[in-house]
Amino acid sequence: MIRRRNRTAYGYILVEVVVSMVVFSIGVVSVMRTFSVGAHARGIAQDYTVAGFLCQKVMNESRAEPSLEEGTEEGRFEEEFARFRWVRTVELIKVQPGVPPGEQEAFTGGESPRRPRRRDLQKARQKPITFERILVTVLWQRKGAEYTVTLETLIPVLDREGF
Repeated sequence: MIRRRNRTAYGYILVEVVVSMVVFSIGVVSVMRTFSVGAHARGIAQDYTVAGFLCQKVMNESRAEPSLEEGTEEGRFEEEFARFRWVRTVELIKVQPGVPPGEQEAFTGGESPRRPRRRDLQKARQKPITFERILVTVLWQRKGAEYTVTLETLIPVLDREGF
């Protein structure tokens, strides 16, 4: 006995295949997008690592120089790191040595159990200590967005007036 298939059964199979292809396509697109975002995040993390090393390189070169001029200076790195550039700002900061909190009243005219001695007054009037504030920033772009890494340090100035 030969059975004849119902014509509507072919239609159901076609709809099932189309629906399963749509679900499969959505899944594939989602997975591809996840890989794309992961690769972009890995690239940014790698850039931050490289920029940190480049920033330390510029900072170490700056600290090795015998004297730095106040102001801002810009530059680029060698060909391997052509996407990166640096900005270095140097400024002098003078810091007045402090007076211990227990002795501050004697110098400001407040009540104190003892009068300040001459040596203490001279100590309070010391010359300020001068520091070089070095600020190094490495900048780069990735897919239209700009990223930065910054390092900052203070170095006491030994050969200038004030220290």
